[in-house]
Amino acid sequence: MSNIVVQPVQNQAIIRATEIAERLDLPLVAQVDAGQQFVLEVSVERLAIRDRRQVRTRPVQVVCSNFRRPSRGRDLLARAIGRTNKTVIDATAGFGRDAFHLASLDRRVIGIERSPVLAELLIAALNQSAAEALRKSIRFICADSRVAIEKLPRPDVIYLDPMFPQRTINSATARKEATLLRGLVGDDPDADELWNLACIHARQRVVVKRSRYAPAIGRVPDLRVSGKAVRYDIYLRSER
Repeated sequence: MSNIVVQPVQNQAIIRATEIAERLDLPLVAQVDAGQQFVLEVSVERLAIRDRRQVRTRPVQVVCSNFRRPSRGRDLLARAIGRTNKTVIDATAGFGRDAFHLASLDRRVIGIERSPVLAELLIAALNQSAAEALRKSIRFICADSRVAIEKLPRPDVIYLDPMFPQRTINSATARKEATLLRGLVGDDPDADELWNLACIHARQRVVVKRSRYAPAIGRVPDLRVSGKAVRYDIYLRSER
C-alpha cells in the first residue's frame, strides 16, 4: 500500500489521522507528493479516499443513510436474498452499499473486506450517528474471505459481488468507484475459488451480482433475478 497516504485536512483531525495511519501502517503526510495515487483524507467528522488520477472528482466516502427502498417487488437484491433468509455474509463488501441495504431490511449481515483502507472506511461509516439503528444488524471485518468464511458461523446466504468489467459500468459515479476499487484491491482472480467455498458454507443459497450480460461464475445458476443493468445469479443449497 505504498501508494496510499493519510492526510489530515483539518488541524483538529491530526490526532485522529495519526491513529489511523499507525493502525494501517501508512505514511502520515501534510502534503501529498506527485507519485502518491490514493489519499485517505481525515477530518473530525469525515473519512474519505481520493484517487488523484481521477481529476476533478470528489473523494469517495462510505455512507449508510438516505436509503431509497424500491417499491414492493422491485428490490432485486432483497428478492435474490430471499424473504425467509435472515443471516448474510457479504464476502466482497467494497463500499458497503449492499451490506448496509440488507441490514436496513432487518437481515443480520457480516461484511468482509480484504482491503484495510476500505475496511477502515466501512467501520468509520458504521460509527456515524446515522448508522446507529443498524449497528445491531451489521458488522465489518478486515480479512480474506476465503479464510474468514470457514471461521464464521454458517449463514443462510453468502453474497458475492466480484469486480465488473469496466466497459459494462454505465454511470460515471459507479465507474469512478470501480476504478478506485481496482486500484486498492486489484481484480478478482480468486472469484471462482470464493464461489466454490461459498457453495460449501452457505446454508440456503449463494447470490452473485453480475453485470447484465456477463457470464455466470461457476455453473449455470438455479435462478436469476434480472434488472436493466445488473442481475443476481442464485445458487440454491441444501443445508448439510
